[in-house]
Amino acid sequence: MSTAPITLRMPAGTAFLRYARVTAATLADDLGFDVEQIEQLRIAVDELCALAIGDGDDRNGAQIELQLSGERGHVVIEGQCSPVAETPVIDSIAGALLSHSTTSFSLEHADSVCRFRLDKRQAS
Repeated sequence: MSTAPITLRMPAGTAFLRYARVTAATLADDLGFDVEQIEQLRIAVDELCALAIGDGDDRNGAQIELQLSGERGHVVIEGQCSPVAETPVIDSIAGALLSHSTTSFSLEHADSVCRFRLDKRQAS
């Protein structure tokens, strides 16, 4: 089973991140992830979105957009936030959380846009 991509666009404020977490968790549940793996995915989505938002502020029109897709046992989430003035820095704690809770992740900043991607495969 695979899913059609889901697009979620919202103001770039931390108060809105719950929508990203709930959407990611629902997709992972639909794709057969267990409760522990869903929680790991929720943590990863929250961390990457918060890093991407950085100094972004929904009061100045900053937006975050996520595209979620997957197939049985595999979720892919790609996102971007703009405008973001500063390059986000992944500190050691965030890096450890992301490494533990994803199969892979990336975070880039260019031209006032922060882009990210995470892959989560179901553990065997």
